[in-house]
Formats: sequence, C-alpha cells, structure tokens
Amino acid sequence: FSGGLSRGPYLQIGGQTEITIRWRTTAAENSRVELGTVYGTYPTVVTDASNVTEHVIRVTGLSIDAKYYYRIGNSTAMQLPDANQYFTTLPASNTTRKIRITAFGDCGRNSAAYQDNNLTNYQNFLTTNGIDAPDAWILMGDNAYTTGSDAEYTSNFFNIYKNNLLKNHKLYPSPGNHDYGNNAGNKALRNMPYHTYFS
Repeated sequence: FSGGLSRGPYLQIGGQTEITIRWRTTAAENSRVELGTVYGTYPTVVTDASNVTEHVIRVTGLSIDAKYYYRIGNSTAMQLPDANQYFTTLPASNTTRKIRITAFGDCGRNSAAYQDNNLTNYQNFLTTNGIDAPDAWILMGDNAYTTGSDAEYTSNFFNIYKNNLLKNHKLYPSPGNHDYGNNAGNKALRNMPYHTYFS
C-alpha cells in the first residue's frame, strides 16, 4: 500500500454470488481486489480508480457456495497472500447443508477482560468443531463504546478483530445506542461513524 493499511480488510453484504470488501488506508489511493478459489492464485480482479482512504469494492459474478481467497491493494502494490483472508459465498436457497450464524452483542469493548475471554472462547469453539468461519456474523449493537466515535471503533472493534474474524467472517451489523452516541437525534441524521464504516 502506498499510504499504509490502517483498517481491515473486512467483509460486508455477502450473498450467493457477491460480496463487498472494505478497508482503510492512511493516504488516498486507488483500490484493487484479487480473488480466486485456490489459495495464492487470484485470477479475478476488481478495481476502482478513485483515490480514497475508505475503500469499498463490490465483487459480483461469484459461484454459489464457494470458498474464495482474496487480497487487497492498489494498482502498484498488493498484499502478500494471507491464508486467513477468505470467505464462502452463501449456498443455494434449497441447500441441505447446515447454515452457521454467530451473533455478538455489546462487543465494543466496554469490558476488555470480558471481550477478550469471549473472543478466546469463540475461537476455541471454531477450532474444536472444525469450523473455519460461519456463514454470517451478526453484530447486535453497541459495537463501540461509549459514543461510537472513530477512535472508539478503531481501538475497541477493528483493532480487536482485525487479525482474525474481520478477515473471513461476513459481517452483518446493526447499531445500538452507543453507536448513535447515546443521542436519539443521531438516528434520523444517520451521520455517525457507524454509517460510514458499514455498507
């Protein structure tokens, strides 16, 4: 990255044949995502020439219920392959396989010890049961304490999950009162950091 990676990557709006991949850089640059179904081989390329710090790339035309590995970067520099950067598209509506969903509530680090213990227990559960990632990760609100600021999201959410869950869990968030800064008026304005960071 020309300007340095400061957030992400993280996965949004996963569907049967599409997904959104987001990340943040410290300096404005263009966006590039490479992906493929074999680790280390990325034949599909999606780009956006706009120079931005908040990168949002929508990938379409994927295969249903298929595991993809991906990497992010720009027109001149890409990440090295990372075995933890993957996702699986959703299955067909008539699938008979199990659908796995995990839900986190109040995960915005109001209690650091409690959050760390829960994350460790959750990762142990995945390992013990041979699960690489669920089909959906639902956030049930209060994703950053106490006012939902950029600094709180950075330290209390993105930095906590950046090396593990955010790379491979398709994220479906909802806001809580702390995401709205404990101000009901912010709900109507929809201008809180929550609305900027999640698609």
